[in-house]
Amino acid sequence: MNRPYTPWLILLLAAGLSAGGCTTDTGGDPADAGAEGEGEGEGEGEGEGEGEGEGEGEGEGEGEGEGEGEGEGEGEIDLDEGEPQPYETPMAVMMPPPTDVAPDPGCGAAYVGVLQGWVVDRIGRPVPGAKAQACIYRHPSNSLICLFPADTDEDGVFTIDVPEDSRCASEVALRTLLPGVPRASMYCDMEVRDRAGDGAGLSYVDPYVLYATLPPADLPPGDATTEEMRTVVFASGLELDLVPFDFYGDYARLRDRVVEPDERGLCFLEGEDRPDGLWAFYPEGTIDPRGAPAAVRIPNDRGLAPGAVVDLYVLGGLDCTVDGVHVPEAAWATFGTATVTGDGAMIASDPGVGVPCLTWLGYKAR
Repeated sequence: MNRPYTPWLILLLAAGLSAGGCTTDTGGDPADAGAEGEGEGEGEGEGEGEGEGEGEGEGEGEGEGEGEGEGEGEGEIDLDEGEPQPYETPMAVMMPPPTDVAPDPGCGAAYVGVLQGWVVDRIGRPVPGAKAQACIYRHPSNSLICLFPADTDEDGVFTIDVPEDSRCASEVALRTLLPGVPRASMYCDMEVRDRAGDGAGLSYVDPYVLYATLPPADLPPGDATTEEMRTVVFASGLELDLVPFDFYGDYARLRDRVVEPDERGLCFLEGEDRPDGLWAFYPEGTIDPRGAPAAVRIPNDRGLAPGAVVDLYVLGGLDCTVDGVHVPEAAWATFGTATVTGDGAMIASDPGVGVPCLTWLGYKAR
């Protein structure tokens, strides 16, 4: 069976798992390509799909290439074991970042020159070496560009310089990840329109949180060439029917973590009804919608009655689609329903409903 690769996977293979921004550079500094070169041409000329795909290619490639050994070794323990501690906010994020960029009154949206924030783990410890990638919907074209990611320093602080032709933004989502270490990617809306009056340099005091994930209870053998269905039993007890060939991520490294919906740092749930159950996955990846639906069965820990119906939600990420429509980065979107089984043990996705991508998953009882 030969199914065409998605655009980001083609770029990933062409790049040889090298680092890049929302695009792949063929020479020179990849940061220049990610911020100002080929990536912008792709985003503008070919639309949303190309921009998303290339960003995903960078993230997966960087994670695989830089720290596979470290991630696998550390993943056997809970990197986030312990009680969350009060944040010790770095001084750098408590004031606007220095910039010579002046707001453009003719922008018509938010004019952003520099973005600054910080990354922590569930406990509240700074995460050095993380990647912070801004995905910008440029105004007024609404074309998507994901900039080359910035690194966090020893205090977990990052600074993103936005290239001139991407500064007028209708929306900006921040994607954070730690290459090679089994922490779930996080997507947050930076709400730049709400801060349009704060100048072109924006600093974010609330940290971006990367949750550690745990090894699965049962991961049947498989790789990118396996076309038979596998049932993955995750550490949380969640079960996922997945064809490895259809998963645009590293099947062999799949992990998850059950996260209490009231834990801190869940930026994508701000303004949303809190789900009844929430799971984070690693590594991030899209599931090909042309294949068999990736059915999911969730432990019924809330004790819902047999036959009760719930709505299923997913966190939008690069190249994640539902019914052929892109789920915007950092959007918390419903993708189908599930029903409590007759014995009350599990909440099973309804026929034809499949998980569209592995980022964050949740459910809410009706």
